[in-house]
Amino acid sequence: MNFHNRFLSGLLLLRQGADPLIEHVWLVARLFDKTRLKGLGTLEPQLFIPDLHLLTARSEAHYRYGFHNLSKSTRVDRTALLCSVLDLSLALRRQGVLHAVHQLGDFLDVWRERTFGHARDNTLIHRIRDANVEVCSRLDQLNTQFVRGNHDYELGVGDDSVAVTRVIGKESNGSLMITHGDGFCRLEALSGASHSWAPRHFGDAAHASTYDLARNRESKNKWSGPIGRPPVKIESLSDVPPDSLVNVWRTSFGDDDQYERRRLNAGHSLMYRAYRMMYQIRLARPWDGLEQHWRYLRLDVAQGKQPHLRGFVIGHSHHPRICIHDHTGNNDTKRSLLLFDCGAWMEWSKLPGNKVVPSCHIGVLDDCDFRIYQLSPHSRLFT
Repeated sequence: MNFHNRFLSGLLLLRQGADPLIEHVWLVARLFDKTRLKGLGTLEPQLFIPDLHLLTARSEAHYRYGFHNLSKSTRVDRTALLCSVLDLSLALRRQGVLHAVHQLGDFLDVWRERTFGHARDNTLIHRIRDANVEVCSRLDQLNTQFVRGNHDYELGVGDDSVAVTRVIGKESNGSLMITHGDGFCRLEALSGASHSWAPRHFGDAAHASTYDLARNRESKNKWSGPIGRPPVKIESLSDVPPDSLVNVWRTSFGDDDQYERRRLNAGHSLMYRAYRMMYQIRLARPWDGLEQHWRYLRLDVAQGKQPHLRGFVIGHSHHPRICIHDHTGNNDTKRSLLLFDCGAWMEWSKLPGNKVVPSCHIGVLDDCDFRIYQLSPHSRLFT
């Protein structure tokens, strides 16, 4: 049994027993492509845990939503669900099923903790970890590799387990860069001032957003649109469709397209800058106003060209989706891009049929097959 089937079987078991944790497992998006993901088939399996935004209970109570809070009056025990997922990963490790675990940034919400904590960042980090010891201890046992997000950019300075970017795969064959995603956002890359100003002015007034997971409901044209079948509810391994594409957004155009920003960002608001950064990283040559993005991501041209970098794995937007761009111009292999956004463990997701559930997403890569799941919490986890 391959890793995908082992891991999915474990998730499905969380629907059973006297105290079920999951109502349903949804396959939100899938790209199974040995050409686009060439060179990544020999990697050990990879798990990607997106934004958690952990806080102390005292600070979380000030906000309208968070890891536990769905509103000021409704909570969901995401801790129990996430710990069970991490326990599944630990159990697979004990069985000799090796795999890497990555956390995609905004693990802790130092932004929002700082607003009410009034302490040094290191003190706030320890305070949040101590308040969420069940999750943190499991991530530590899994030797989780972290990347910094805009809400926890202070995390792990000098700690090798924390970085701004990581590359998985062999550069000679094909690789993916793991980063939070804020480095493709102009506001975040230009200034760190927003790290303290924005949450103080908007944080406690903001309402949780709802993200539509079914991209087939969006409009398409000859340059971009959804491909593959819509998200699939999984109740057994036999429900996994044979389709290599599930709920993927694709763009395609040639050189010097005057509408490239609009066409790329129709699939994801970060796609255009990710596309431009991809081309520059492959050539090891920043230009055209993106130098500040290189500095923010701590990229260095001295590291050399990365011509076989195929795309990015990110969080940040809280909206899980897979986007691909197939460039049809003369430099097609240098400008094509894969973007895997693994979502978040906060806010809401709208499923096919318009049911709205708390977001609990996880990404899995094995044997050139990238999947993103939504784990819908069982009703008994709501209070």
